[in-house]
Amino acid sequence: MKSLKAEEAKVITHEKDVEAANALIENGNYQQALEQCKELWQDISSNIIMKPLRKKIKLLCCISSLEEKLGNYQSSISWLDIAEKLLPTFNEMAQLEKFNLYIRKASTLIELRRYSDSDNLLQKAQEISSKIGSISIENVEFLETQGELLLRKGHYEEALQRLQQAREIVVNFDNGLLLTSVETRIARALTAKGRYSEALELFRSILKWRVENLRDGHPDIGDIYYRLGILYGLVGKYDEAIKNSALSLEITKKAFGEAHPKVADIYLAQGDNYRLMQNFQLALELTNKSLEIRIKIYGITNPILSMNYNNLGVIYLNQGMNELALYNFQKSLNLKIEHYGANHPDIALSYNNIGLIYSKEGNLDKALQNYHQALRIHQISRDEDHPYIMSSYTDISWIYILQKKLNDALKYCKKPLRSKKNLADKSRKVLGVAYYYHGYVFELSDNVEGAQRSFQKSKIMTAQMNLPDSHQFVKALSHLSKTSEMKSAKNQYLDCKFI
Repeated sequence: MKSLKAEEAKVITHEKDVEAANALIENGNYQQALEQCKELWQDISSNIIMKPLRKKIKLLCCISSLEEKLGNYQSSISWLDIAEKLLPTFNEMAQLEKFNLYIRKASTLIELRRYSDSDNLLQKAQEISSKIGSISIENVEFLETQGELLLRKGHYEEALQRLQQAREIVVNFDNGLLLTSVETRIARALTAKGRYSEALELFRSILKWRVENLRDGHPDIGDIYYRLGILYGLVGKYDEAIKNSALSLEITKKAFGEAHPKVADIYLAQGDNYRLMQNFQLALELTNKSLEIRIKIYGITNPILSMNYNNLGVIYLNQGMNELALYNFQKSLNLKIEHYGANHPDIALSYNNIGLIYSKEGNLDKALQNYHQALRIHQISRDEDHPYIMSSYTDISWIYILQKKLNDALKYCKKPLRSKKNLADKSRKVLGVAYYYHGYVFELSDNVEGAQRSFQKSKIMTAQMNLPDSHQFVKALSHLSKTSEMKSAKNQYLDCKFI
């Protein structure tokens, strides 16, 4: 009897420890929660506490999830391997647990950019689900993970569909954290599709809920500041971008320390924003800090490094260091093709950047070849009025202008002008370029009136971005009405188009 009471006391203590660990997780205290969960597992694996198989698996999945949040991806997978070995082969309950394990492991593999392995696990999870069915909340995690994979692979429309399906399920539960998690991915998909105003509205709504319902300094609040920083940079609001990135960095470093994947992400985003503000020294410093952290976490062959090499190339290009720029662009492109295949949307950006270098160096045939490659890939995964596609049209148009193929130039610079959507600043800038090229073609064709009309539209479109007078883009446009300074204006305009 005494032994039984002692065992009951251990179980009660254990359940209280589980509740305490769950509270730590909800508060974003992931390191403390991980330490507590590992102690609980030590008791269970040593048979100090006897628990049903399902609770053992659930605890191991929780440890794995915490390891992933803390950036310990290989450890996350190792804990799931332990869980999988515990499962009996022929058992319906075991199949349901295996379904959850596959989803959890797929999520971690996505962070390691092992997309094929993740895809295979999600297919296995889907096979199990079709045989035994699964409850709604588990379907949410499946759809969310599937949506994340599609998002990373550049299939933005499919990703959006999966994530919206997940949202339709989760709104029936009183779980704000899960809902905002799904909505964050939806906002990212909207951003990738160029629907910036919708994404911004959704991110602000998510931030409002998290600030009102989570503790100060919760990592999930820091994540939304990071997302907002990126989005504000895309629409040209650089002060807002820097402000939100700084808030994100402060929260994230306090929660995870310096050597964490999210810190590297923030440094990279900050570097790009400072590049856009033409502070190239600071941009270079932050981009390299991000690269150092990522190499320590992922190694030197992980495709995530391609983002750093691409951004380094852009920084060097903006400073006229074409050889260093081309070296980094090519390094980025090789990593992407090796891991993602030939048609991933990120590869289009590399072709575009390489094309710009050849354009600046006067190698027009190679420039045109790379620009057409970029356009072809963009058109696979993006809407026709996405800023990147519109920008590709203007890039191709400019090469045709330089080749004196005015009909072809006019054909391509007209395409962005047909956009009917509400324009973000990124799109306005592209249209500013398109109207400028349109005017330049008219000028070369001796249509002075048409040229001046298009130049004026270019100035109006760009003025809507509310850039300061000191901005290089605005300085270039200020010369467009002065025919004597047209050549100077053209050179300034083209040099800053990439910015």
